[in-house]
Amino acid sequence: MSDWAEVGSPPDETSASLMERMLREAVIPVLVPEPALAEARRLPEDTIGVGSW
Repeated sequence: MSDWAEVGSPPDETSASLMERMLREAVIPVLVPEPALAEARRLPEDTIGVGSW
């Protein structure tokens, strides 16, 4: 069984809401199995104008 990991730690509630929505739209949970972590972290980086979390 895989270990679960947090995708990120946003600095504020607005960023957290945006991150959660992007992940849900991509069908990636906020807590992901370790093998899916890289893909989940790459999603916000691929979004123009978001910046770092």
